[in-house]
Amino acid sequence: MAEKGKKKILFYSLIVIFPYVLIILFEFMLRIFSFGSDLHLFTSSTLPQYYEVNRNVGERYFSKYERTAPLSETFLKEKPANGFRIFILGESSVQGFPYDANLAFSRILKRRLQDVFPNRTIEVINLGLTAICSYTLLDFTDEMLQQKPDLVLIYTGHNEYYGALGVASMESGSIPRWFKTLHLKLVHYRTYQLLQKIVGSLTQLIHSSSQNEIRATLMEKMVGKNLIPYNSVMYQDGLGQFSDNIGVLMCKLRDAHVPLIISDLVSNVRDLPPFRSLENDSSPKADSVYFIAQQSESKHLYDRAREQYLKAKDLDAIRFRASEDLNSVISALADSIGAIHISLKSFFEEHSPHNLIGNNLMTDHLHPNIDGCFLMAECFFNAIHENRLIVSNWDSLNVPPLSQYRYRWGYTALDSMIAEIRIQHLKSGWPFKPETVVNTFRNTYKPQGIVDSLAFLCVMYVNISPTIAHRKLAEYYQSIGDFGKASREYLYSLYYNT
Repeated sequence: MAEKGKKKILFYSLIVIFPYVLIILFEFMLRIFSFGSDLHLFTSSTLPQYYEVNRNVGERYFSKYERTAPLSETFLKEKPANGFRIFILGESSVQGFPYDANLAFSRILKRRLQDVFPNRTIEVINLGLTAICSYTLLDFTDEMLQQKPDLVLIYTGHNEYYGALGVASMESGSIPRWFKTLHLKLVHYRTYQLLQKIVGSLTQLIHSSSQNEIRATLMEKMVGKNLIPYNSVMYQDGLGQFSDNIGVLMCKLRDAHVPLIISDLVSNVRDLPPFRSLENDSSPKADSVYFIAQQSESKHLYDRAREQYLKAKDLDAIRFRASEDLNSVISALADSIGAIHISLKSFFEEHSPHNLIGNNLMTDHLHPNIDGCFLMAECFFNAIHENRLIVSNWDSLNVPPLSQYRYRWGYTALDSMIAEIRIQHLKSGWPFKPETVVNTFRNTYKPQGIVDSLAFLCVMYVNISPTIAHRKLAEYYQSIGDFGKASREYLYSLYYNT
């Protein structure tokens, strides 16, 4: 009887184990035949001594729409003894949108720090990713910590509702937290990636994309539930999600003894009316408050105008701009673990007429313009300086003013035009236009001249990069004998890789 019992146990054990063995074998075969993607945050570069940020890492978070990619960033596998390594976490503003890599604030910050410490290896690695939320930052943290950062900078929160995995996002926003966490673990397996592709293909067969959806910007596509009233259940869910994720992230950094600088968030409050106003018994309509703010400004009551502009932004039911409640969450989290909390919002206000942030520093609703990018770099630079995070005594004579960098920085009219076309494309669709308006920017835009044409091609087609565009423009200037402009275009094309 004992022998029979052992056989029975063995039989049932094999029944339980066999499916797992098949899955493991299937996973192994998929990897042998190179199906799917390696989704590690860092992979080996073509230069063997370097890691690079994996350009495919966005596939972890995007399954319905085109995944976004980080900047091309590299850093040494072995951190030098004299090195200082900084990682920056955030969304599109960190990545530099609507500009390209040469104007991302991380590049400006790196150049400033390297000039102050010419005998040290300063590494500033930008992990910003467009259209993501706090789940991505938390998901990056463990891999980032393995690379021994000396400092982490965070600027995030605008996408907490509509970014991938956000509470109102089309990219898995409606699934519960435990399933989002499970998904982020399973997505590294090729078997799971295959299942995603199968489900995605079946979904496309059942639901074919309309012309409006094809022409829509990613900003439009990412929105699931578009109206989120102030202080509603979903509004509070977004704040709670952010607090939970960033709170865990901060604790991981604290436990690893890695200093953190985190900033509150900046929005265009003066020159961008609310996207949508709703009737609400507990609060006034957003557009009414915005009108009061404009009246206060016209009467030179600037403090009251600022207060009302911020209130109108918070009451906006389409939540593409972080509320002041979320800024309060950032402040409270930083205080709770002793992180360094800075205020980019206050810094931008100081550099705005009457402390009212508008088009003077912003390209749209939340992305800084070129002046704003330099201010972002300056604010974080000042925080590093004031807290003596690299060395205790900085050589103040070796700290050139920001204006020196702003004047000499490597960008031309082509960079500005690329950004302008990206913003025009964005503003040609929802929520800047009514939902019924089709975004026809690609088909109706008429370039004027060589700079405009190259910029349009650079934005709308993937086969021409900013580096190539600069070189083609340089060749054009060279062909007409304008060697001064040609040399600048050749030179500034190098800024994308430095």
